[in-house]
Amino acid sequence: MRPILSTLTTRKVFQHLLRALAVLAVLGLGVVKNPTHAQPQCQLQLNETTIDLGSFSRDQPTQIPGVSLLSLGKRTINLTASCGTDTVIALSFRASQGSEVGYRFAKNGVFTLKIIDAQLDGKPVRLRTLDTTTPTSNQPLLRPGDKLAPYSGPVLASGEHLSLQIEIETMIDREGTRVNADEELEGMGRFEVHAIQPD
Repeated sequence: MRPILSTLTTRKVFQHLLRALAVLAVLGLGVVKNPTHAQPQCQLQLNETTIDLGSFSRDQPTQIPGVSLLSLGKRTINLTASCGTDTVIALSFRASQGSEVGYRFAKNGVFTLKIIDAQLDGKPVRLRTLDTTTPTSNQPLLRPGDKLAPYSGPVLASGEHLSLQIEIETMIDREGTRVNADEELEGMGRFEVHAIQPD
């Protein structure tokens, strides 16, 4: 029982300009909750395999109100998980934790993943963690350790195709922009799609 995986790698090069590159690739299979059921043959697709965050001067990253981090901007990717049979499709992201809500980027930076749109078999759904004490949300963050799944009211919703728009925001501290030569900074991780057979 192996998860569907998608690696996310982010590199940044400073040369009096700041350049960012995020690369996503997909491999692997699905996970099922109950091994007595047949395992769905899930597939995961992303609309882009490369995200270029562009070039920035040292003064261009935007200060985020209330925190000491600078934003390198936001980008949106589309993710689709297709299992070919009626199942509960949950999503997680595995990476080094950078904060309570985000993943490590470079030495002291983080990147966050926000679900800004979710559809199950073409119909809008809300997501929340598999911990049912967490309320559903239109735009939940995919936090370290979380598994997000679609719900219909208080009940897990099942389907064959889960389509998501995911907003990626990358942030660094000011110290990260103070370099005297070319430098590469990295953040990486992988998406995992979990196919859970409904009871």
